[in-house]
Amino acid sequence: MTIFKRFLRMLFLCACIPLAGAIDTKPQWRVIHEPMFSLIYEANIHSHAQRVAVQLNYYLNQHLNEMPLTRAMKPIPIVLYTRAHTSNGNVGLMPYRSLWFNKPAPFAQLEWFDALAVHEGRHIVQYNQMSDNLVAKAMSFALGELGSGAFSALFLPAWFFEGDAVVSETLMTEGGRGRTASFDLWYRTDLQERAPYSYERAMLGTGFDRTPRHSPYVLGRYLTAYLRSEYGSDLFDRIINRLATPSGFNLDSALKKETGLTLSKHYQHMVSSLQSYWQHQQSTLDVSRVDLIKGQQGEHWQSFYPINVVDQQVFAVKVDAKLGSSIVVIEEGRDRLIQPLTNRAARSYYGGSKTMSVVAHNHQWCWIEEKPHAKKPFRDTADLYCWSQDEGEQQLSVGERFTYVGSNHHQFLVNRFNEDRSSEFVLLDKKGGLLKVVPLPNYSIAYDIRPVQDGWVYVLSGGESDGVYHIDRELENTTLLKPNSHETLRSPILTEHWLLYSSDVSGIDQVYARSRASDKTYQVATRPYGSYFLHWDKVNQRVVMADYTAQGQQVVAVEFKDLPQAPTHWKPVDAQPRSAPIFMEALEQHLPITEVEITQVTFESEPYSPVRHLWNPHSWKLLFDGDQLSASIFSDDVMDKVNVQLTSGYDDSAEDWFGSINAQYRSDAGPFYRTRIEKMINENDQVESSVSILAQQPIEKYFGVYQSTWQPYIGVERQAFNQGDSLTRLIYGTRYQRIKERAFQAIETPSGFEQSIDGQFYLAEQTINWLSSSKLTMEGFNEKQSVDFALSLQHLNTPQSMLSQPRIFSPIDQLGYSAQMEANYRINLGPVGRSFTPLMYWRNTEVNFSLLSQQVGDSNELAFGLGVAPNVNVLRNTNLKLKPSLSLYFQPNSGAVSLEYQIQLGGF
Repeated sequence: MTIFKRFLRMLFLCACIPLAGAIDTKPQWRVIHEPMFSLIYEANIHSHAQRVAVQLNYYLNQHLNEMPLTRAMKPIPIVLYTRAHTSNGNVGLMPYRSLWFNKPAPFAQLEWFDALAVHEGRHIVQYNQMSDNLVAKAMSFALGELGSGAFSALFLPAWFFEGDAVVSETLMTEGGRGRTASFDLWYRTDLQERAPYSYERAMLGTGFDRTPRHSPYVLGRYLTAYLRSEYGSDLFDRIINRLATPSGFNLDSALKKETGLTLSKHYQHMVSSLQSYWQHQQSTLDVSRVDLIKGQQGEHWQSFYPINVVDQQVFAVKVDAKLGSSIVVIEEGRDRLIQPLTNRAARSYYGGSKTMSVVAHNHQWCWIEEKPHAKKPFRDTADLYCWSQDEGEQQLSVGERFTYVGSNHHQFLVNRFNEDRSSEFVLLDKKGGLLKVVPLPNYSIAYDIRPVQDGWVYVLSGGESDGVYHIDRELENTTLLKPNSHETLRSPILTEHWLLYSSDVSGIDQVYARSRASDKTYQVATRPYGSYFLHWDKVNQRVVMADYTAQGQQVVAVEFKDLPQAPTHWKPVDAQPRSAPIFMEALEQHLPITEVEITQVTFESEPYSPVRHLWNPHSWKLLFDGDQLSASIFSDDVMDKVNVQLTSGYDDSAEDWFGSINAQYRSDAGPFYRTRIEKMINENDQVESSVSILAQQPIEKYFGVYQSTWQPYIGVERQAFNQGDSLTRLIYGTRYQRIKERAFQAIETPSGFEQSIDGQFYLAEQTINWLSSSKLTMEGFNEKQSVDFALSLQHLNTPQSMLSQPRIFSPIDQLGYSAQMEANYRINLGPVGRSFTPLMYWRNTEVNFSLLSQQVGDSNELAFGLGVAPNVNVLRNTNLKLKPSLSLYFQPNSGAVSLEYQIQLGGF
């Protein structure tokens, strides 16, 4: 027992060391309580929180006018994580809360927190709307938020939640993704060039589709807007009330009751309307002739995004749906690999923002790359990285919150968005040394930063001063070159006579030129689907750009000679208001856009202590299996610091109580502390009890296209049995994993390595059990195939095996050494895309050939296997993925044949 007490002291000291180091950086939280929400934020953004409170009150009331509730809305905790440097936000259950992250997105034409107020605000009302349904209310009463979550997963598809929110952000503001041409680029182009997918495949995909992925945001934006415009804005209010009732059990039947048509029929009508609308749009275009620099290869989706032009060479970011992202050089129509690029760095190219994140000068390529904190959640950094053939990859900043970078021969100009939501330009030398800092308007973000002869040109977004700007070399004088006119501006090029840029003011991203002498604007080129990432090739007097096709972005060029007068084939552009997006006209009449008045009202706030809100029960359940009756309560605080599960029950056959307490605490410094206290009754009606405490520190690192995770842990466990016996053991180990980023359409986990070492030290017996497990995955002959190897070796001094037990082999309970080996060759056969009743949608199928071996002492067992594993979606839900597998094994030593079946959560 002395050893046990010493260990507990050591564990406590280990816990205190990282906690002590985090005291000086502990955030000071405050909260604003309003009837519909509690806004939790760090004290340094108090004025910003006041603005958010105004926006939330306005938009939540707007949403409630459209989706009225039969009872008052349940107040929701909303946490503003300003140390999370990523463009995202969410609303969720278990627990009921909303998390907002800090970095603005440059494509919504809105201040970032304003955009989240309307979009996430819609989700908040959607979740409350479900409580008007009697069945959902009953499930919530029986299971808490677990019941509400089950109702939403079972009866409402992801496209409804996200699409309805995108429609709302478009209707209620003058921005929103529904007004951005690049938002639906893949879907819009694919529908015009190819036969449409079925409703199920368009919603769920297969993992091997014509575009890299299917977006519930895009499909939902059109489907919800179409249905609401045809059958009234309150259609989904009526549908939700019917769900899980005889008058409309699922979404399909409820929609049919309301409209007379099935969901698939409505989808077909929507697709037909979109095709007619877009075909008419195409018929009005006078498409410009272009010179093709790099076209498509093969039949799958791939895109090339120019980043620099040198003589006849075009350097570009290549995003290949099967192979991933890389920097390439294009010469004579062929591309050659220079360096693989992470998806994090390439995201702005293939995503909706279409902003330049990679810059080049003198055979050096630089970019900003976001990475989560190695130990702490909700904290991110975004640093400057450069790669060259001579020096490899170098990190030029540490712990920064950069957004975009521009580069000339001697300096970098970087936009930084700070925790306090201020924005600034940071001038760096070529080694990353600080030269100068200049403030920008609050809330704003500067992107597509380019050097010009006398300074820099860039696009500013996210505030009232949106537009294209020029700033001089000393960063002292700023000039507005092109104000924003309810459009998305990109790729500014400033020449002697013209400002070139791309804009979606016409509904398609096209190339425009604005005279520096007269401010007259002309359309330089007209392309069918969109022009992006413009680069001026001064030597060859042309503009090189990405030109979208149904198979991806190709690289083309149009003539540009920088003459004072506009050529005759340029089309003069007159300012005119943008028309409402398709399916939005009727909806806008019922919900006219009104500007939110940021009043001088001050909301009262008070200090918020996360520790005082750690207990937050949200779900519960009651189970009975014939012998045992048990009840469980689940608690998670809104900041994910403490997770608790309490279970208590009675075993009728043993005539005794049982129960457990499972708790996890995440410290501010990063480590997790887990404890379990359990009394259980086994199948022989014997009582066993255990107490354990464990400390674990996950550490995540990124190395190029590889992500590594290291998880050391240490703990102690004490077990007692009703015979009076007991054992106490020290448990310790570490796990290291290194996984390569997968391309959109590569097999799940194409390449990776994992090594774990686990030990158990029995204090009374002074003996050790240990287990070493190694796993290696390598790419096969193509992107749909992989080879898996696994080797596990254990040594036992007590008869408690640490190895997982394959059911086809004998139990492992012998002392000494034992080993297991497994080799698999996995082949994904590609898309299926078939729906079998509303319960199951078959995405794709994987087969594997396996070899298994187990060595225990002198005994060796061997098995050959053949397995089939379909990847399926359940209940037409994007997030409910299962991977059932059926495997046939033959054991040559005994001649035995066995059939094994298992179901794995997740899948590709």
